[in-house]
Amino acid sequence: MIFSRHSMLVLLVSAILQTTIGVAAAEDWLRFRGPAGLGLAPKLSIPTKNEPEAILWKVEVDPGTSSPLIIGEKIILTSHQDDQRTIRCLNSEDGVVRWSRSITSSHKEPSTRPSGPATPTPVCDGKHVWALFPDAGLVCFDMDGTLVWEKPLGPFHSMHGISSSLVLADGRLIVCIDQLRDSYLVAYDAGTGDEVWQVKRHDGLTGGYSTPTIVSRSGDASMIVAVGPLALTAYDATDGRKLWEIPGVASAPITLPLVVDGHVILCEPVGEAIPFSMFSRYDSDKDNVLTLEEVKKDVAISRLLESLDKKWGDGDKKVNEAEWDRAFGTLVDRGGLMSVQLSEPDSKTTPIRWRYRKSVPYIASPIVVGPFVYFVQDGGILTSLELKTGKVVKRARLTSGGKQYYASPVAGGQADDQKMLLVNTEGRCTVIQCGKDWSELGSFELGEACFSTPAISNGRAYIRTRGHLFCVGR
Repeated sequence: MIFSRHSMLVLLVSAILQTTIGVAAAEDWLRFRGPAGLGLAPKLSIPTKNEPEAILWKVEVDPGTSSPLIIGEKIILTSHQDDQRTIRCLNSEDGVVRWSRSITSSHKEPSTRPSGPATPTPVCDGKHVWALFPDAGLVCFDMDGTLVWEKPLGPFHSMHGISSSLVLADGRLIVCIDQLRDSYLVAYDAGTGDEVWQVKRHDGLTGGYSTPTIVSRSGDASMIVAVGPLALTAYDATDGRKLWEIPGVASAPITLPLVVDGHVILCEPVGEAIPFSMFSRYDSDKDNVLTLEEVKKDVAISRLLESLDKKWGDGDKKVNEAEWDRAFGTLVDRGGLMSVQLSEPDSKTTPIRWRYRKSVPYIASPIVVGPFVYFVQDGGILTSLELKTGKVVKRARLTSGGKQYYASPVAGGQADDQKMLLVNTEGRCTVIQCGKDWSELGSFELGEACFSTPAISNGRAYIRTRGHLFCVGR
C-alpha cells in the first residue's frame, strides 16, 4: 500500500496524539463534571459564612454556559461574542489569560436560553483540548494554543440547541447528537479529526441533551454509555457496535448517566401528558389546531410541531389535539430517578434495581457520595437516598436555597469528611457536609446568575457565572 505524503503526516500526528492520552494528574478536571462525570474530587476546601471570605479571585469572561476545565495550573474555558467562538487558557492561581483562540461561526444554530453557542463543555487529555461550537464545529488545540485541526459540523435540528458535552474514549473524540430527526453518535480520531464511525440513535419527541459516560473494561475497548430519548444504550468505543440497550427508561434526558458499582443512575422527571391547551396562545385563529404558520416565529415550537406532524400526525403541517395527545402519550411514566444494571437485560428479570418516582430535577444531575445519592430541586430541596435500595434517607429544604438549580452538584473529600457544593441560578453557593444526616455548613453569594456546573481542583472550586469566572476556596 502506498501512502501520500499528506497521509503519512496525518498518521504521524495521530500517533503522537495517541501517546499522550491519559497523562493527566489526579487533581485535573478534564471533562464535564470531572473524572468519569461523577462530580467528585479528592478534596474540597471552601470556607463557610463563619470563616474568611470564600472568593479568592474573579475575572470577567465572555458569555457561555460551558463548565471550566482545570489542567495543572491552567484553566480552559469556551465562550462566544458576536460571531466569534473562543477557547481561552487562564492561570488557575489568578485567572490571568495565557492565550485566546477564536473561530468564526458558519451558520445560525437556534437554542433556548440559557443554552447558546458555548454550552457544550470541552474535553482535555492533559496535552490537547477539544471543543464543540454547534454553529461552527469541532476544534483541537494543544495546551500552548496551537491549532491542531478543525472540522465544520451542522446544521443540526435540535429543539433547544445542542448541549451534550464532549468525551474521550480510547483515543477517540465522542460526540452525541440527539435531536428531533437524524440523531447519531459519532467518533472522531482525536489526533486528526477524521471520522472513525457513526451510528444512528433514536429520535425523541423533544430531543435529548445528555452527555455520555465512558466505562473502562479490563482487556477490552471502553464502553460508551449514553441515555437518550427512549433508551439507555451501550456502545463499543472501537466501532460503535451496540452492546446492549434498555428501552423505556427515558424521554428527553438532560442529566448524564452516573456509573457506580456496576449500575447506572439515571434522572429525569417522570413523564406526564402535556395538555394541548397549554399552547393555545399560538392558536391565533382559535380553531383548536396548531399550524406551522402560526408557530413559525418560535423556532423550538416550530421544530417540535414539524416533528410531531411527521411521526404522529398525517403530514399536513397541522397538529390537532388528538395528534398532540398521541405524541405526548409516549412520554407518560418514563423517567424518574432510577438505578439500572450496567449490562444487557434478560427476559426473566427487570434491569431496574429501584426507581424513585417523586419529584426530581430535570437539569441538574444527581451525585453519588459514599453510600448515598443526592439531588437538589428547584426551591432548594435537597434529598438523599440509599444507593443500594433507593430508600429516602433525608429530605429537607435548605435554609440558604431557593430559586432554580441548573448547575449540577459537585463534591470533594475523603470517606469520613466529604463536602458538597450547590450553586443556584442566582449565584448563591451552599456548602453541605455529606453523610446520613447531612447538614448545611454555610453559604455565600457570587452576586450573578449561574447556569454552569463548577469544577474542582486542589480543593478549590471554579465557578462560571453570567459575566465572571470565580475561584473559591482557601
